[in-house]
Amino acid sequence: MASFYVTLPSNSSPTVYPNNTLTNYRVKLPQPISLEGEWEVGLAEMIYPHQWYNIDKFIKYSYTVNGHQWWSKTIDPGFYEDTASLVAALATNYPRKIRYIYNGKTRRLRIELDENCQVRFRGRLAEILGFKTTTTVSESLTIDNPLDMKHIHNLYVYCDIVEPHAVGHSKVALLRVINVTGKFGDDVGNGLPVFHGARAQRGHGLGNILGGLFRSAVPLLKRGATALGKEALRTGVEIAGDVLDGRSVRQSARTRGIAAGKRVAKKTVSRVSGSLAVKKRKRSSSSVRNKQTKVAKRSRDIFD
Repeated sequence: MASFYVTLPSNSSPTVYPNNTLTNYRVKLPQPISLEGEWEVGLAEMIYPHQWYNIDKFIKYSYTVNGHQWWSKTIDPGFYEDTASLVAALATNYPRKIRYIYNGKTRRLRIELDENCQVRFRGRLAEILGFKTTTTVSESLTIDNPLDMKHIHNLYVYCDIVEPHAVGHSKVALLRVINVTGKFGDDVGNGLPVFHGARAQRGHGLGNILGGLFRSAVPLLKRGATALGKEALRTGVEIAGDVLDGRSVRQSARTRGIAAGKRVAKKTVSRVSGSLAVKKRKRSSSSVRNKQTKVAKRSRDIFD
């Protein structure tokens, strides 16, 4: 068995693992799987419900208008999609003494306080408003960072069957990082754009990427296989140079691939026009067709 897929729903083994949660769970497989030697594991698909609140039931902040007595302001839990609704929820019983003004262009919040007034934001609310940590505001100011209504931008997927590797200042068994997409209430995920786990060089590297690129981009160019191979080689050298200069392989392959496609298309138009002219003059000649067939069979993609 060279490769296989395993689907792991979060609710498939509730009796065996009653402590499973949506974000931390184990699955009992129908039969044992023995993985002898070294294997590569990658995440092919992930489906998740976008149903978490950016403001939960534990979020609140404190304020004072006389410098001595502090009150707590609780914000109704939910997913606040727009800043206007969140700014309105911050309002206190003293709107003339504590004012919140949102700038839509800069996406920053300004807090204006009268004398002896203070507000204190903690935890997630402080981060959403643009503070880096728990902050007490004692005078009017504009928060340095823009509001972050999304708050959670990435999902980190851990799996204990992968080797721990460096993630920041620690080594953990991180399988993949998923960008959070969709809106609140959506079921997100129909397969990831690329199948991979931890980054590693496998297979034929750039040749494999470019081979698939050109085979899928111009599948009808049989007689131009030799020219196509030269063009692919040229593009591969250009991409290798870009990578050495610090550009990513994906960005370079996209840019260089588009340029190469235009060059190949231009050459193809010229080649096809010449072939049509030959056919008109030698319509009944079978030797031309045989010669063309032979060349097509002999040509190879240098990345195969």
